[in-house]
Amino acid sequence: HTWDQWSPRGSLKYFFMDNLSAYASYAHAFRAPVLDDMYRTGKMMGKTKIANPDLGPENVDTFEIGTDYQPVDNVKLSASGYHSIGHQLQSYVNVTSTTQQVKNIGEVQIWGLELDAEYEPFKHMDYDLWKRFKLFGNYTANDSRISQYSEDPTLVGKLLTYTPQNTFNFGYNWLNQYVNNQVAVQYVGRMYSDSTSTNGGVIDPHAFINAKLWRNLDFLGSYGEKFTVSFSVENLLDSKYYVTRNANYENAGRLMFLELSCKF
Repeated sequence: HTWDQWSPRGSLKYFFMDNLSAYASYAHAFRAPVLDDMYRTGKMMGKTKIANPDLGPENVDTFEIGTDYQPVDNVKLSASGYHSIGHQLQSYVNVTSTTQQVKNIGEVQIWGLELDAEYEPFKHMDYDLWKRFKLFGNYTANDSRISQYSEDPTLVGKLLTYTPQNTFNFGYNWLNQYVNNQVAVQYVGRMYSDSTSTNGGVIDPHAFINAKLWRNLDFLGSYGEKFTVSFSVENLLDSKYYVTRNANYENAGRLMFLELSCKF
């Protein structure tokens, strides 16, 4: 298979004042299918995933408007709304009650809203250690529904699988000369594990804590400045929740990652 396509994008931004602006943007995205979805049949989140060698690429056109506002120099607020139209979008579709397959869905309509806030409470302190301590929070509302699907018209109007309608996270980010760190609470709202959006496939809302420590190795000299070591934990408290309700399949639990990166 060979696929190619242009992905143009453009935006306009207008400043009403130095601390208040608005923008509008358009973007076209293209994504080719992955080999795993095309050629591997096996277990996937408690169900059997069937390979689909006829799976094709998806295209999405996104229109977005938003605004950024900084009432004082240590507070940033932003809001945006977007509408995406997906053509031949790749999504899991039920084949039977225990099997799924990634297929191209004719058309999907996606509407969304995003709200973000940042606050640096110690930005004006004389003590440099705390100057880059930041509190943050964001919220996303998303409604992604199938609008056309000739293969199974009963799915028109149904929500996309594994796409929560509400998510938010809040936490802090602290950059300092010793060890940078970040802790965030992530909430994932109700979603469905099957394409029919029935109560039997509901994945209940759940929340978990993520944490990360990282440090540049600049204390080793000019060579060490190119390296950064990090340690991160997803689901710090090892919270349990279902990732697919039909098979009562639980999440993987706490995940820990140790990473060494180098920039040339």
